[in-house]
Amino acid sequence: MTVDPISYTYPADILKDRIILITGASDGIGKTLACHAAGLGAQVILHGKNTKKLEAVYDEIEALENAPRPSIAVLDLATADSEAYASLARLIEEEFERLDGLVHNAGILGDRLSIEQYDVVEWQRVLHINLTAAFVLTQVDGYSYDEAAAIEDLPRGTVASRVSRAKRLLMEQLRAQTHEWNKL
Repeated sequence: MTVDPISYTYPADILKDRIILITGASDGIGKTLACHAAGLGAQVILHGKNTKKLEAVYDEIEALENAPRPSIAVLDLATADSEAYASLARLIEEEFERLDGLVHNAGILGDRLSIEQYDVVEWQRVLHINLTAAFVLTQVDGYSYDEAAAIEDLPRGTVASRVSRAKRLLMEQLRAQTHEWNKL
């Protein structure tokens, strides 16, 4: 079956009964994604480091018609250690018993400097937040693409190829946005 991605429309409740953790959900893309996912029926777990901002997103989702009540998970990825990640995973397991989706949205740009000028400590912080934190969250969640394929009754590799395509499209959008920023 071939699906035309341009004309495809998804059901209004496509994420009903799904539990999705969205990192960096306190503003920007993460906030928008969390609100949209909740509007599609997902119970979202809002992650971020700023409680006040997360509570504002929580209130915005609570105001949506028929959206499930969100949850808040405060964790600063810059300072989190292995126990903090494990604790978050335990809390999710205890409260929800599963996690249907994990969106690695949290990230920082870091200094916009040449490599010669870049501070090593700042470089390590950027890598920790943007790379290591995503790795550890995925690892402690214990969720694999093969498990996702089994849950969705899809052939092995299908979910991984969807993730790969999504990452490619996101990178294309990021390149276009960077091009626009450079015009400023």
